[in-house]
Amino acid sequence: MGTGKLRSVRVMLLVSLLVAISISGFPYTPPCPHDRGDQSPLVPVRLPVGPEVGKLAPDFTLPLLGEDDAVTLSQLRGCVVLLEFWASWCGPCRTSSPYLEQLAFRYHGQGLVVLGVSLDRFAQQAEAFLTSLGLTDVVPLWGSFDRVLAVARLYGVATIPHVYLIDRQGVIRFSGHPAELTPELIEQLLALP
Repeated sequence: MGTGKLRSVRVMLLVSLLVAISISGFPYTPPCPHDRGDQSPLVPVRLPVGPEVGKLAPDFTLPLLGEDDAVTLSQLRGCVVLLEFWASWCGPCRTSSPYLEQLAFRYHGQGLVVLGVSLDRFAQQAEAFLTSLGLTDVVPLWGSFDRVLAVARLYGVATIPHVYLIDRQGVIRFSGHPAELTPELIEQLLALP
């Protein structure tokens, strides 16, 4: 390879690296509206907070897996949120996570955000799991094992995989195994203001 071509390749690699770094610096932005104008308020009045269906979902903040940016659940009001708890060592998660990936891809443009809270001890384990399954549409969250464990306790998660479907108001509408979650339920919530 000539000196000119080698220099061109180096410049292209440097530009690609700079673009990748600049893109990764942007904070996570959900695909749903936050400015709801004159519509009804997003937070129901006097609704108790808790991990049960019919209650306001407990709020938390966790970093995106492998990044500095974080996601706060309450900032996603206006979106329908599918919150999944999983881990790389969980055999059933290998089946349920691709299903949730399909849901994320199918409904992303309509305002569904799929958050995946990894209960792995180390970020590398969670990253390897996502890579091995080719998962790209689920928003992976992990801060440290202690932080994700605290969120799992906040939600009373005893077994995984476990999902919570949260409506645009922040109210839990489904809690259970991902296999029990139907697209029809998601579509109903997406259709509501």
